[in-house]
Amino acid sequence: MFWKQRAAVWIREFLAGMLIGIGGMVFLACEPGSPPIGKYVGAVLFSVALSSILLLKLNLYTGMIGYVPEQNGKYAFDTVMSIVWNFAGAFLVGFLRPPVGNVCELCASRLEKSIPQILIDAFLCGILIFICVDVYKKKNNLIAVFLCVPTFILCGFEHSIADAFYFANAQMLANGRTVLFLLLVIVGNAAGGLLIPLLTKLSAYLSKQKNS
Repeated sequence: MFWKQRAAVWIREFLAGMLIGIGGMVFLACEPGSPPIGKYVGAVLFSVALSSILLLKLNLYTGMIGYVPEQNGKYAFDTVMSIVWNFAGAFLVGFLRPPVGNVCELCASRLEKSIPQILIDAFLCGILIFICVDVYKKKNNLIAVFLCVPTFILCGFEHSIADAFYFANAQMLANGRTVLFLLLVIVGNAAGGLLIPLLTKLSAYLSKQKNS
């Protein structure tokens, strides 16, 4: 029974990673050789990944990490470790096809970012992904997905699972700089995802103290 439950979780995580990879692929396909509007179309179409993940109730690291403070030890551990199978799914999609569009240039430009800039861009992406998921959970509405996902894409923010797909598709994984980059993005995404829930709890606590 234990391993069946584990396998079910891993499958949901793996599929979430695959869907992010597909979202990244359609974004790349819309940009090269297209008119300027192409990147905007691609950014919007990337939303199919997160919207599908939410509707299918799949497990995405960046969508779950903001809820760690509310989880018990086991579920918090599962949330943190979901990145492994998310990456596996994204890697698979990346390896399935030769480099798409300008993915090699895109990855090279990412590796030129400074460490502080990587962390900042990942942090800001984490905030937007948390908003997407929280609005869907509370309102059963995908509107935030179709607003926040294009925002993080067009701003050049860093999403760890999407970046895993990009580097796999560009065949640039066997690189120490790539590994460091992905680790920094994972940390930045977590910090951004935790910001709103932690500050919300702090605000509620301070309000309660004031009233008492």
